[in-house]
Amino acid sequence: MHRSVIVGTSLVALLACTSASTASTNGLAIGHVPLPAVDLIELVGPDYNWLDADDLQRNELNLTARFAVPNSVDISPADRGSWEHLQDGRMMWRLRVFSPGAYHINFGFGTFVLPDSAELTIYSADGRDIMNTLTSMDNPASGEYWTRVIHDEEVVIEVSVDPDERQALMDGLVITSINEGYRGLGAPENRDE
Repeated sequence: MHRSVIVGTSLVALLACTSASTASTNGLAIGHVPLPAVDLIELVGPDYNWLDADDLQRNELNLTARFAVPNSVDISPADRGSWEHLQDGRMMWRLRVFSPGAYHINFGFGTFVLPDSAELTIYSADGRDIMNTLTSMDNPASGEYWTRVIHDEEVVIEVSVDPDERQALMDGLVITSINEGYRGLGAPENRDE
């Protein structure tokens, strides 16, 4: 009996979290600036030969296994990305990130303070893997945020915001790490597959 209560409570909590956050891919809709015209950060992509050799050494030293290659960056909506006006009067900021050969990409935000009107999501360029939308309710006390991985070699960060809070978004969002996934978390065990 006790187990079914825990499972039922967990399911209700999961459904509540899921329904509270809906995913958005406004930027993929017709009528917006086409995705190829959105500002692009292009990374080199994982060097699989070097990573395979380095991972063997790391295993011999009993070091923690990696799933991605981190890249330190300093990117905000104030200096990169593409802005456009939406029909409802809001504004949308988007940034594309491409890592050729990566199986997944995730981000670390050194500053993550979304203004009240902001809605942020990250999705694969093909729209198949979409992160739930984040709002100011998701602002962490630490001011830092790490996203889940998005399964694709090209992903889009998208934020819509009221025009009067555009500056607050530019001040409150700074990407400090782009991580190029090369194994685990859905990546094939054998890259030849």
